[in-house]
Amino acid sequence: MSETDHLFSGAAPLYPSTESFSDIKSTTPIPPSSSSSSSPPQGTALPVASQYPQVEYNYGWSGWKDRGFAIAFWIHFIIVVILGFALGIPAIRADAQKSYDDPTRTVFDYNADLFIRIFAGAAVLSGLVAFVAFFVLQRCAGRIIKCSLYMGVAMQILLCITLFVVAWPMGIITLIFVLISLWYIYYVRNRIAFAEAHIQVGCSALRSHPSILLVAIGMLILQLLWVLFWSLMALGFEHVVNRSNDKDSSSNKSAGGLLAIVLLTSLYWGALTFRNITHFVTACVVGQWWFIADAHRQYA
Repeated sequence: MSETDHLFSGAAPLYPSTESFSDIKSTTPIPPSSSSSSSPPQGTALPVASQYPQVEYNYGWSGWKDRGFAIAFWIHFIIVVILGFALGIPAIRADAQKSYDDPTRTVFDYNADLFIRIFAGAAVLSGLVAFVAFFVLQRCAGRIIKCSLYMGVAMQILLCITLFVVAWPMGIITLIFVLISLWYIYYVRNRIAFAEAHIQVGCSALRSHPSILLVAIGMLILQLLWVLFWSLMALGFEHVVNRSNDKDSSSNKSAGGLLAIVLLTSLYWGALTFRNITHFVTACVVGQWWFIADAHRQYA
């Protein structure tokens, strides 16, 4: 192979016109010549309609990839609900019979009214914030991305200054993370507009299917119920542990630590599963919005 030989064999590839869309629309179409009436070159023919991207649907258990995990999760959910009622309700009743200044009250000492108010207030506030954030994200997605990046760096700089005053070795480590964040922002700043366009397209797909908001609200209610049942179960276990006569033994302490890990894993598993249901349904809606049968509405 010499320097004058072509790099690749075969005909030269066909490139689209570099004219703008408005210029193409303003010009009159050129009548086809006799040579253009022939069949297009090999490899340049348009695909048939059956070759366009389509969504494949799998119905029934045969298409599921995680049947075992689904069965295990629902068994876990039923166990949490049963233990929540079996252990949590008696624990609350037993604690309600004691006076507030009873010295035998240990970890289970709390004000139930205050706890319920804080829990309900946090649930309502988080739901409203999520609902408002959905509409704010559609109108100023790029600004939110920039604000999150710059505010993160600002918080890191404040933490770095504080650590330099308190413990300068930790300040050096934080300074390294600040430099990494600045380096990251420098390289992604030109891609923020691209991310904003993708967010707007995704929001357009969700606006065309308003029922997805009902699914999100339903999953939010299920997550609140899940946290409530899990809290009853955790309080019930805490009440059972406090009634044990062998509180100071090392084996009891290690068992309590293992129980705490299991309970936190249970809480995380349930909350993450219900949240992922919303993500899965949203992804299906967006995918159906992109790959619809009508080609004229595919990018409308």
